[in-house]
Amino acid sequence: MVYGDKHNYEKALEIHYKGLEIKKKNLGEDHPDLGSSYNNIGVIYHNRGDRKKALEFYKKSLSIWNKGLGEGHLTATDS
Repeated sequence: MVYGDKHNYEKALEIHYKGLEIKKKNLGEDHPDLGSSYNNIGVIYHNRGDRKKALEFYKKSLSIWNKGLGEGHLTATDS
């Protein structure tokens, strides 16, 4: 999230999207580790003021975590 901390949101999104694609390719579409990637992308959109897009990614991360870890899992409840 270094680029996001420096308000270079486009570069941060580029890097996180690339990481997400690598994880999808290696782990599959619904692996719980993808939840963190979706959440981080949501944070970037949130920080740049795009709340609608952020919510889309937060919901995706929560869905993946609930599916893979269970709805009561600490990771899913913290999101």
